[in-house]
Order: sequence, then structure tokens, then C-alpha cells
Amino acid sequence: MAASGEEIRISLEGGRIPAPSTLAVNKNNELTWEASGADEQTSFLLTFVGDVSKREVTAAAGTTKAAIPTDLAETRYLVEARAVKNGNYSPPTTALKISVKTSAPESLKIDGLSEPQGIATAGRGIYIANRKSGEIIKADMDGKNAIAVKKLEIPMGIATDGARVWVATQAAGGAVTSYFTYGDYAQSIKPAQEKPGINYLSYFGADIYHSATEKYSDPLLFTSQSKGWVAQGYLAASCGEIVNDLSDPRGMTCDGTFLYIASVGRGKVLRVRVDGAGGKVDFISVTNPEDVSCNARHLYVTTNNGTLIRASRHTGVVDDGFTIRNLDKPRGVVVWGNYIYFVEQGANKVSRVFDGWAAE
Repeated sequence: MAASGEEIRISLEGGRIPAPSTLAVNKNNELTWEASGADEQTSFLLTFVGDVSKREVTAAAGTTKAAIPTDLAETRYLVEARAVKNGNYSPPTTALKISVKTSAPESLKIDGLSEPQGIATAGRGIYIANRKSGEIIKADMDGKNAIAVKKLEIPMGIATDGARVWVATQAAGGAVTSYFTYGDYAQSIKPAQEKPGINYLSYFGADIYHSATEKYSDPLLFTSQSKGWVAQGYLAASCGEIVNDLSDPRGMTCDGTFLYIASVGRGKVLRVRVDGAGGKVDFISVTNPEDVSCNARHLYVTTNNGTLIRASRHTGVVDDGFTIRNLDKPRGVVVWGNYIYFVEQGANKVSRVFDGWAAE
């Protein structure tokens, strides 16, 4: 550890700094360092500075790690590190960029889960579809204050825009039911009525164009496992198939230009333009993909071999450093803000993981 008055200089090259001390970011959302001598037991004050938030963390003398605050509003911040000894601070370092690779998953304490399958959020709480009990459970974004708000017959996929919730029910031959989050009114919508096996739903809150003249506003997107198609829209008259002849599709997501579809039969996440141009592209090779969600930079995929992976939304390259393994039947996944929320059906739980930037 650096002596009193010596500045810690953080380098992005490998996430470490040169000898005599090193400082690195690990996968548990911590800064770690190595002491270079027994007489160098200076503590440190680490100041994390983001666009809209600021936190200070003290690393006690003799320790070699400090937790990065998880309540920061940003996933990317600057850090100032000051050496502390006998109550005196050295001059602060120049603020340099560091990056967080990822956090360990946090299991949310939600009661009443019974074979959870789908998960959805629009930032006003999370909604979980429980396949066995049929209950739709709503909880705060941190999992607190969970209550059952609906009961349906074998609910699978679920999506929400914050004001409405849509649920795909397997028992009804592929029906989708919609209801308002603030009342009991429910309505069965028809586009999937004759397409059984819907696993997941996805909502896209903007216009997408299937052709120069065919526009879908705020579409609801879904796949049918047994029929092998992807559709969009709310009513039978406005429902359009974008892709067909898929091999055992599961979840899907959209970024406005492309659909990303988990195909178990092909062992791929497929990428397809929403206007149908270019055909189906094998975008990511992954064993038994289950569900998929995306943000501005990444795709997140749960798999039937017990993993949650992250890949570039632009290139499809998988970030092996992020991969979370040994999950128990991971199913639905959704991204919101700094977190990825996902279901572990085998463990009857919902977890979230901090979405930190990879080192650049």
C-alpha cells in the first residue's frame, strides 16, 4: 500500500496501477489492492464521482479491498483516491476513469414465487408471472412490498409499459391478457389465440417500421414455440408476422431496427431486421438460449445450461468476464437502469445484478 502522501494512480491498462502498489476492480464490485510492505499501513479515502451522485468510502488501515457503492446513479464514474494517515490527507489525485466489470447477483427476497417464468418492468416495480400458482406478483424494484395482483391459468410471458400489463397464458391456447396496473379491468387480445406455446412477451415503447408504409406503434412482440413465428401488434387485424420457420424460439427483444430472438433448436440468438430485409442472421452462438433483453450497449441472455451471458449488441461478441454460471433454471430476463433482473425458476427466486461497464 502506498505510503503517506503518495498518490494512488489508477490506470485503465488492465485495471491495475504500476508497482509498488496495485489497485484493481474485481467481479464482486470491489476495488482491491496489494500492500507492498508491512510499514505501509496508510488508509485511503476513495471518492466516487458521477454525473448526478457522489459517494465517499474509507478503506481502513491494513485492509486490501473496499466495496464500490451500489447505490450510485451511474454505471460509470470517476474516482479520487487520497492517502490518509493520522487524520491527514495527501493531495487528491487527478480524477481518472475506472470501470466496474460486474457485481455478484443479489437475490431479492420475494415471497410467494411458484415456478416463476416471466419478468417485466417499466421502472415502476417488477412483475413476475408464476407458472405453477398462476399468480402475477408485483414488487418494488428492490423486491420489497411484494403482493399478488392477478391470478391467471398458466401464465408464461409478461410485459409492461408501466400503465398496462400483458400476460401470455399457455392454458388458453396462446391467448394474451391485458390489464391496467391501477384497476381490475382485463381484456383478452386475439393475435396469439391460435398460436399456442408463447413463452415470453416483450414491449417496445416506440415506433418500428415493417415497411415504408407499415408502421407499428409501441408494439407488443412475442414468439410461438410450436408454430415458430414472431408477431407484433395488439389486435388480430393489425398483427403482422415478421419471421417464420424458426427452430423452437423462446424470448425476444427489439432495439427498433433489429429483433433478437432466442432459438433453442439452432443454439443461436438470431438477429432479424424488423423490415424483413437481410433474412435471419446467426448473431450469437449459445447453448439453449432461453430469454433475451437489451440496453443501448448489450444483449443479456439466460440459457438452459444455467448461465446469464452478456454480449455486444453491435457485434454479438460475448463478454466471458461477465458470465454468471451455476444458476438454477434461469428463465425471464429484463434490463432496467443499472440492473439486469432475471428469474431462477428452479430456485423459485428473482435476482438482479449490477450492470457495470466493461474496462475500456
